[in-house]
Formats: sequence, C-alpha cells, structure tokens
Amino acid sequence: MMVGHTHDDIDASFGRWSMKLHEEDFPTIPLLMKSYMDLDHMPVIPHMIEEVPDFKAFIKPYMLKGGDRLVGHTKAQQFRFYIRDDGLPAMQFKLLCTSPNWGPDDGILVWRQDNDGKCLLPDGDPKPCKPDPMRNGPEIIKGISGFIEYWKELCEEDITRRVRDTHEPLIAYWDRIRSALMTLGGDTRTTLTQGFWPQSRLTVVESDTMFFSNGDVREEFAMDEHYVGPARNRPAPSFRVGVDCHEGYLVLVRAGDEEHPKPIWLVKALSSPNFVRTSPNFRQIEVEYCRPSTKDQNVLRTYLGWDTKKNFKWTMDSAYTPVWINTDTILCAWKPRKGSKTETMTIPQKHIDFAKDNLARIAAAENDAENGYEAEDGDV
Repeated sequence: MMVGHTHDDIDASFGRWSMKLHEEDFPTIPLLMKSYMDLDHMPVIPHMIEEVPDFKAFIKPYMLKGGDRLVGHTKAQQFRFYIRDDGLPAMQFKLLCTSPNWGPDDGILVWRQDNDGKCLLPDGDPKPCKPDPMRNGPEIIKGISGFIEYWKELCEEDITRRVRDTHEPLIAYWDRIRSALMTLGGDTRTTLTQGFWPQSRLTVVESDTMFFSNGDVREEFAMDEHYVGPARNRPAPSFRVGVDCHEGYLVLVRAGDEEHPKPIWLVKALSSPNFVRTSPNFRQIEVEYCRPSTKDQNVLRTYLGWDTKKNFKWTMDSAYTPVWINTDTILCAWKPRKGSKTETMTIPQKHIDFAKDNLARIAAAENDAENGYEAEDGDV
C-alpha cells in the first residue's frame, strides 16, 4: 500500500456488498454472513467477533504523558512510522494527502524512554475489553416482539405453508435472542438506536454567512492552523466570534471609546452574533449589561479591580434595557456552568487573561497605526 494509507481493498469489497444489501434482506446474522461469502468467486469467510483486545490500555503505560503527550493527530490524513538515525521510533504526518512534504523533519516521539534513552515498548498480549451492557433494552425487546408477533400472524393466515416454512425459523431465531436479552436485566448502556455506531462530535455546518462574496472565509469564522505535536507546544486557540459566542453565554466586551474609564464590560448574550447581511443588526449581538456587585462608587465608576481581585463579583444591571452592540467589541465569551448562580457571577481567570491580552494587542495595533500615519504626514 502507499505510505500513509491505513485501508485496503476490503473497502471495495464492502462497497459491492452494500449494493447487494440494498436488493435483498438477510434477517439473521448467519444469513448476513453467508451473503458476504457468496459475494465473490473466491469466498472470504467472515466470523463473528466475540472479543476485542483492549489495545489502548495495553499501550497506555508506555505512551508519553502530560505536556509530552501527542495531540492533534486525529485530524491528519496520512501517517508514517520509521526508525530515526538515533534508533528511536518516530511518526510523521501530512494534514492533507496532497501535502508535498512529511513533517516535522525530526519526527514526533510517542513512546516513553528509560534512563538509558531506550524506548519502553509493551510486551505480551493485551487483555480483552470489558463488554458494555446494553442501553434501551426494553425498547429493543419491544421492537423484536413486534416483529415476532407480526410473523406469527402471517403464519396463521397462511394456508399454503410457504410463509410458515420461511418465517417459523425466523421466529425461533429471534425468540432466542429476545430471551437472551431479557435475562440481561435493566442495567443497560450501549445504544443500538443509532445503527451500532457512536455519535461523532458536533461540527460547524458551513453557510453563506461564513464567507465573503469572493469565497474567502470571514474572520469571525476563520480556523487556526491545525497543530500536531507535543501538548506543551500547542499554541492557545484563537477566539472566533462566529463560532465561540452563542445565546446565553457571558461575554466580555471593550469600551468603544479608548478614553472610557471602564476598560471592559461584562454582558450576557441574548442572541447569537448576527451575520445575515440583509439584517439591520448585521454583525451585531443583543446583550444585557452586568455591573459590579458592590456599593463602592469608585469601583462602579471605573470597575477598579476587575482583573486583579479574585472575588470580584458581578450582577445583572436592571438600570439598562437590552441593546444591540457591534461584534467588533467582543473580547471573549464562555458558557456559564450548569446550575451556577445568576445573582452574582465571577469571571474565570483564564478569560480575564485572554481579555487583557486582547486589549494589549488592540492598543499596540492602534498605536502602530497612529505612528505610521504621523510618519507619512511628516514626509509629505
């Protein structure tokens, strides 16, 4: 196979099999397996997997941990493993199969090392995974029972015995499965309602609001360059207004006037950011304001201590009605913890640091713009 590919010709075989399954039903596991055996002139003999080795637990003690652990690798499309000149096994990747070069140049180490610099590698055989009990058991048993009763009615109404000859074995087969499921009890977890497959992560669905008229991605929805490597070297993610800010979130916004005595405001989002070009509130978000939970007039006037006092608390400001503000003023946003009090709120330290960093970068950019303008004016 081509370096970096982890699939084989079995995919083509499954493709032909799926077409066959569209044409005919196979109501039992043995019939389903036989249908695959009959697919080609040289039959492939399938077998039921009754035990899965717990490979993750087998290698986990030997993998790098903490800041040295590998992150971001699930997004890459191709991998290759090799032995470096120093004798250590390493990995390289390509984010896209069309990328010209493998990276990084020195490779990525994934195994722990002993005091002599040799890799610690697993030995022996992995133990089997512990089976998970089934979820939605009563609903599944009810569904199987419905089929069994339906088939029994067909057999009773049949006077030619043709239906009985084909359906009585099905009734006996699924009745045994129903009996086995009923003996498992009510403690069930694994769901079968999604076709035996686990649900994947939620992804952002692309829409016209994410793009400019020329097809470029709007800044509010832009993605960071994907990182693959040790966790300690992963850069902090960027804040994307169009993806990371939603209705119900708490939001830190900056004052529109740089001379304003209050450097930031805490608000609660009453809507998600609006990026519908025809809307009168395009690139705006509806919010209600918060204020410091104190009677100190100096703090109320300047928000003194918002970024230094650990227990600086906020409360909703009933003196102001909800308003629409520009999304350009948003510094960061986060989802309140479930069950957290709404009377008084505190800003998590990581969001304080993120907002302060944004304020510093904005001030530096504005200062550079002013200095550049003055230099050009002097030249004229």
